[in-house]
Amino acid sequence: MKRKGVGIRQSYDARALRVTVGDKNGKLHGPAVKNCYCLLDIIHKLWTPIDGEFDDYIVNPKPSGYQSLHTAVQGPDNSPLEVQIITQR
Repeated sequence: MKRKGVGIRQSYDARALRVTVGDKNGKLHGPAVKNCYCLLDIIHKLWTPIDGEFDDYIVNPKPSGYQSLHTAVQGPDNSPLEVQIITQR
């Protein structure tokens, strides 16, 4: 928080939910990618997304190969909740 210069109200990762998606071999194929985005759609229908808090590392993977979708939402108790939909790979 000090490094980014944000207060507790702008810290959306104090609580997080991680969901891993992939096939039994750890590969990310078309159906698994589709499932990641379907899950994101469900999460955004359940809880209100927080503007500016979405990163798509499936379309833009990190140099390490890390692939995921990150979003922040107003969670079930109206508190911020970070959600990471992570590929098994």
